[in-house]
Amino acid sequence: MINTGLMKNIYFWMAGLFLFCLFHEVSAYSFNRNQSHLNWKVAETEHFRFYFDKKMEPVAEYVAGIAENLYKSKIDRYNIVLPGKVEFVVREDVVSNGFANPYQNTLNIWVSDW
Repeated sequence: MINTGLMKNIYFWMAGLFLFCLFHEVSAYSFNRNQSHLNWKVAETEHFRFYFDKKMEPVAEYVAGIAENLYKSKIDRYNIVLPGKVEFVVREDVVSNGFANPYQNTLNIWVSDW
């Protein structure tokens, strides 16, 4: 016969161990993409407004050159009219990635090993 009190005790400790391991591992990663600790700067070109950390200024300048060079050809090719300047966020991260949000007229890129 199985002791139900013992089983409840085992389940309780297993659940506690699971939650401890889950939150212990998650705490090592930051899901807060706000990065308010950075020294944010803003630079504008004819069609873009760039937001970047001060140490990422050379990257932002490089990206700005590429973006402005491609702007006219992409606007003409896709026959679109943008509502204003595109908000472009340049950040440093462990991996390079990015995404565009057409509803907010924004682009975000993460660069690594710059």
